[in-house]
Amino acid sequence: DGPVQEARKNVARFGVHHCVHVRKGDGLTPLRESDGIEVVIIAGMGGRLIQKLLEQDAKRLTTVKRYILQPNKSAWLIREWLFTNSYTITDEKMLSDGGIIYEIIVAEPSSKPTFYTKEDILFGPILRKRREETFLAFWENELHHKENIISRIPPNHPQRKRLEEEIQTIIIELSGQE
Repeated sequence: DGPVQEARKNVARFGVHHCVHVRKGDGLTPLRESDGIEVVIIAGMGGRLIQKLLEQDAKRLTTVKRYILQPNKSAWLIREWLFTNSYTITDEKMLSDGGIIYEIIVAEPSSKPTFYTKEDILFGPILRKRREETFLAFWENELHHKENIISRIPPNHPQRKRLEEEIQTIIIELSGQE
């Protein structure tokens, strides 16, 4: 209850009780359809947890027109869920702050099917097109990390083939080839 009490104090302190309602609950469950919420931001947790929250409640919240999602890792899981559940990614951005790279995904419900490649799911369809410096730096770092791991495991290791495929996929993406 500490964070809830602190939030209530801040609402009172800034005099926004007429437009801010503090609720406690798991993920999106405290939100009601009657709230008429149009934009939901979920940030600062792993992609698997964000995917779980969306899976539990996104279909129930029909007034939501936009999700702004910022996973700390495994953004591909969120993209995969969005594509599978009729959402279109309308914007993506990678930002660097203090040496930490943050990935932001903006998605909206879509009435028409959108098709994405496995590379779109892994790298992000908009990020791939923009090829900004932060995107390239992030994937260079991922490539070096995976190359470091593969250099330490034996040729017959069960994960070696998967790592080799991931490395090849990243190399192709960084080269700008399709």
